[in-house]
Amino acid sequence: RIRNLPTHVAELPRNLRLRIARILGAPMFRTELRAVLHRADGTEIDLGLLSRKIATTAGVNYLASTFLNTAEPETVNFQDSGTGATAAAIGDTALQTATGNARVSGTQTNPSANIYRSVSTLNYTGTAAITEWGIFSASTVGTLFDHFVFSAINVLNGDSITFTFNMTFTAGG
Repeated sequence: RIRNLPTHVAELPRNLRLRIARILGAPMFRTELRAVLHRADGTEIDLGLLSRKIATTAGVNYLASTFLNTAEPETVNFQDSGTGATAAAIGDTALQTATGNARVSGTQTNPSANIYRSVSTLNYTGTAAITEWGIFSASTVGTLFDHFVFSAINVLNGDSITFTFNMTFTAGG
């Protein structure tokens, strides 16, 4: 968790904007990513909160198109990870360096009235330093709805990571 401190510090300006919006009662949504590392030997390491971000431009456009019935919001559920290290940006449309594993469809829930959650476990068959994650609208290609870059999670053959993506919608305005 301490390794992700630089990410949290870099997010302070955005978090301040979110807090101001909350104080002013402005409607908003935010996303966050949490993870648990599962070692092949059965050891589990709760990595906690990896990052809080906002959705990509392509993701917001995709969400807006769902109101026109040209896309389905429930398809934003395919998770993937990679080893790219450049900071995530709202203009991103793909992972920088995907691991090459197939995207995994998450288990979708609505844990409270204003939260969408997708949880998936990604398995690794080799050694890698996982530093990025994304959620897409399809199992191949599709729209990158959200993209997170974080401190390396080193995995070995047989390890897996359970990623929990939360999107919180706040009423107001």
